[in-house]
Amino acid sequence: MRTMHGPVGLTIQILLLCVGLGLWFPDCAVSSTWAQVSSDSQLFEMNFSKGLLRFNQGLYQEAERSFADALRQKPDDTEVRYYLGQAYLRSSRPADAERIFRTLLVNEPGSGRAQLGLGIVQYQQDAYREALASLATAEQALPEDPLVHFYQGLTYGKLGQYDQVHPRLIKTMRLSPDLAPEAHYQSGLAYVQQGLFDHAKQEFTAVVQAEFQSTLSSDAHYQSGLAYLQQSLFDEAKREFNAVVQPDPQSELARSATEFLQQLTQPRPTSTGKRWDLNLSVTQQYDSNVVLLPGGIQPPGGSTGISQKEDHRTALYGRGELRPIDNETWTVGTAYGLYQSFHRTLSAFDVQNHTPSLYVQHKVGPLTSRLAYAFDYIDVGRSPYLVAHAIQPTFTVMESDRLYTQVQLRHQHKDFQHGRFLFNSTRDGKNWLAGVTQYVLFADKQAHVRLGYTYDKDVTGGGRPATATPGDTTNADWAYEGHRIATGIGLPPFRQFRTDLAFDYYQQDYLNPNSFSTSGATVRRDKNYLFNATVSRELGAGLSIIGQYSYTRDQTNVFAFDYARNVVSLTLAGQF
Repeated sequence: MRTMHGPVGLTIQILLLCVGLGLWFPDCAVSSTWAQVSSDSQLFEMNFSKGLLRFNQGLYQEAERSFADALRQKPDDTEVRYYLGQAYLRSSRPADAERIFRTLLVNEPGSGRAQLGLGIVQYQQDAYREALASLATAEQALPEDPLVHFYQGLTYGKLGQYDQVHPRLIKTMRLSPDLAPEAHYQSGLAYVQQGLFDHAKQEFTAVVQAEFQSTLSSDAHYQSGLAYLQQSLFDEAKREFNAVVQPDPQSELARSATEFLQQLTQPRPTSTGKRWDLNLSVTQQYDSNVVLLPGGIQPPGGSTGISQKEDHRTALYGRGELRPIDNETWTVGTAYGLYQSFHRTLSAFDVQNHTPSLYVQHKVGPLTSRLAYAFDYIDVGRSPYLVAHAIQPTFTVMESDRLYTQVQLRHQHKDFQHGRFLFNSTRDGKNWLAGVTQYVLFADKQAHVRLGYTYDKDVTGGGRPATATPGDTTNADWAYEGHRIATGIGLPPFRQFRTDLAFDYYQQDYLNPNSFSTSGATVRRDKNYLFNATVSRELGAGLSIIGQYSYTRDQTNVFAFDYARNVVSLTLAGQF
């Protein structure tokens, strides 16, 4: 890092005398003229000036010798001692520097510069809490010293308190234009640690613009290349690493950049790494109104599907996935999921769901296409309930690095089983679905908002009867067209907690008079209002804890299907 202090007390007359006599450093010849400048005061000024000159040239060991010579003339001079301590710091002699600064504090307890020097020593010794205390004291005496704020920013970064880093470094830039490039660089490193790569690249770009073709500029290009790698932006990473190599191909940093360039120019491996995933979770739930909704949004009518009773349940879930083909362009995988719920009281509503699936995914440019097949076998109350097959194409288009659209299509064949539900098979049918969702990322892609619309239609047969016979359930009862508007926001992480809020409105317009209505002439209309709030936190080692609140209100003109429901969940999940 460049020297941050200019020469103080430099005597112009002495420098002119040095030039006039042909004085050179470090081996200054003793000429006959030297005897004319013989007083202790003149010797002090000469040695101090020489020390400051060498200090600003980065020749710290020579500066140490000159400062030591000056102290022989004035042993109690605090300014010389301060600069001697700073020279020790830059010569990697922190113990000697600490001794100097502590001695200064004994003689001048209120010395802000001595506290600053001690804080820098403590920072270099990894004593970060002590460093912050010393720097805070220094700030009281030197509120406008850029070095105080600079080292406070660095120290907060070492402690992971990134919300404190950037304000300190921004103030450093304001107070010292000379120190601004280094402050930009350190701010970029902090953003990298936060995973805010776009902010980091902006800081590194500021360094390059201010320090073109300097060592610090090469460091900034290198770190910017690493940030691009983290985002899989390989062409941009190559550009940054090439900028490191060009000025000095033999430097250690250039050799490291060359290694990255060689890796980037080699053919990409056929595998992206681990080809399998395992997800396990256990959930405790309170449900204010247990409703049977496996495989869809339609419960069986009456008390067989809507209990109007509260209960607690434990839900277990496991899913394993294997990807035999997994590269930058193609992914082919298979998965198996198993869900099991156990109610404390209403065991007739216990659900077991087996879901094997297959999928193939292709990525080209901004478009990712995925075709999936899923099979569902569902038991309710330990009796068969539903067998379903679904084909689901999905298309995701990245319009920019902060904007993408997802289009979803689905065809599902549903074969309901009688089991414990009499006439359940009258619900057999085919469901067609098409939807689009727009995502907008913000807060350095740590958060998003989303808005989507989905249309679906259940075709169940049964014709178009003019009326229904109350109590005589037929296929015609279940045919509908649905319109769903989905909104949501994923908030930026706060103290390692992630929050997601969602609100959906789902309207189902049934096509025929309903046999569950009193007269048999009512055509059913459902308005579903759904709200979800989820808070999650990673615990490490692949574990996370998730809290969720869900509210559902189904307002319908057929009383047997009208209900409200509150569900509170706490989940421990593991991903391996």
